[in-house]
Amino acid sequence: MDRVDLHHIKVKGDGDCFFNSILGYLKIDKEYGHLDQKTPGVRQLRTDCVRWLKRNLDFKTPSGLTLREEIEDFVNDNDKGVKSVSEYLKYMDKSSRYAGQIEIYAIAHILNRNIRTFIEKDGRYSNVGLGYEIKKKDLMDDIHLHHNLGNIGNIVGVHHFEILYPGEKAKYVSGEKIKSLKKRTSKLSQIQ
Repeated sequence: MDRVDLHHIKVKGDGDCFFNSILGYLKIDKEYGHLDQKTPGVRQLRTDCVRWLKRNLDFKTPSGLTLREEIEDFVNDNDKGVKSVSEYLKYMDKSSRYAGQIEIYAIAHILNRNIRTFIEKDGRYSNVGLGYEIKKKDLMDDIHLHHNLGNIGNIVGVHHFEILYPGEKAKYVSGEKIKSLKKRTSKLSQIQ
């Protein structure tokens, strides 16, 4: 995707960036009239995510592994002191815990929306392999996120999610309103 097709909206790098990005995306959707349901807070979204994971440990992922097996792989390769699936779920239920592919599966199912994740390369956004499609691609329904590995504020070498909002969804909204939404979303991610 061309960079001009997406509005890149920064999100604070605080360990909750995935959940803040999802919540920010939903709030922008609501502001533009693409969503009429109540949006949860970051804490509730994380809790719902962990609850879904607990209930669906036998869910088969596209890799052919179950969620339990994917979590066990994380447990075997982590340096966070997490030694079991139940410890992982307790760990992930706390704020400031980096979410990844496992949590993307859960949030996609909770929201019943595809989550598409991109990196920036050569002036374009390219799919990075993270993300999950539960139905046919739909620009107006899919959630688009930017993912990077690099410097985020004072933190070096971290994974970080931010919002990529399609211009096509926002094209009937004035440029001033987009600037206003970017400011409000940025402030939102700083206080949560």
